[in-house]
Amino acid sequence: MQEFDCVLKALAKLFYKTTQPDSIILDLDTTHSDTFGKQEFADYNPHYGGMGFQPKLAFDANGFCLGAMLCKGSEYSSTNIVDFVKPIIQFLKKECGIQTIIIRGDSGFATPDLYDFCEKENI
Repeated sequence: MQEFDCVLKALAKLFYKTTQPDSIILDLDTTHSDTFGKQEFADYNPHYGGMGFQPKLAFDANGFCLGAMLCKGSEYSSTNIVDFVKPIIQFLKKECGIQTIIIRGDSGFATPDLYDFCEKENI
């Protein structure tokens, strides 16, 4: 995942250097990826009714992927959400010069920890 993250950051720097947005919307979501056999971190997800992973994803409003985190299939959306979002926000502010960031996600991400982080970061 570290190599993937490096590629995402390099592409994001190039993209935002070219487009120079004043602000972005950071969309948070999870998805389900079926697994077969006994893969590490695969777990049963009752919502999807199968074994798999439930990765966390972050995209800008244009659909540009800014982050991904592989998670157990049974992990709830908000688990470790600040640990996932914090480096993305820091990267966008420090490396891309974007100071106005809006985080958008469904109610599964609505936690006091994320709210506190957003207030601290003026998001």
